[in-house]
Amino acid sequence: MDVTTAITTKGYRLEPFHEILTDIETHVGSLDDFKDKHILELGPGRRVDLMRFWVHEIQAAQVTGAGKAMLFPWTRHKTFIDQHITNTRLLDFFQKAKPNRYDLIYSRLVFEQHSIDPWILLGCADYWNQFKKQNFQDFGENYPASVPNLQSIFSKAYKTLKPGGTIVSLIGKRQYSALDRGFLDKLKTDSVHIRDIGSLSRIVTVTKATSR
Repeated sequence: MDVTTAITTKGYRLEPFHEILTDIETHVGSLDDFKDKHILELGPGRRVDLMRFWVHEIQAAQVTGAGKAMLFPWTRHKTFIDQHITNTRLLDFFQKAKPNRYDLIYSRLVFEQHSIDPWILLGCADYWNQFKKQNFQDFGENYPASVPNLQSIFSKAYKTLKPGGTIVSLIGKRQYSALDRGFLDKLKTDSVHIRDIGSLSRIVTVTKATSR
């Protein structure tokens, strides 16, 4: 199944994931190749169309999501969300995650500063600790959506990839991206592809070296 077919599949709103799917097909392979693969989406929130597509159309072996989201009893696809998504901070999720587990990890509008939902930010103890100290310069990895936080999450996500696995990350406003080339080069990847989209966005695709 190619990207065009995936985008027009009935029942799934996949247009917001077009660039992610394009880079998967370009750098990894056909979407059909992901049958029996382990896939993780970071920060899906309440939009689970691509996750549902992986499960029902591709029949991937395991499709999971991780990240904080505000959910309500009337949330659309709530049963699917409860079954497939761990509603937790990404750093906490990766502290428990096993290495060499996922074939594909992808994210949409996660690895950029200020990407966190304001309501979730206000419920974060690390935010209020910094607020009390009036210290908004030395954030550290626990401060949500700061560069140290996002780079730490990405590094830990990279460790959970299987050798040869891939991370695909769509950045909505590339001037706020935490995934600069200097940081990515330190990961000692097999390959890094950075593609600008229009005047604002960017997509970063990283493949883990098969020897690691």
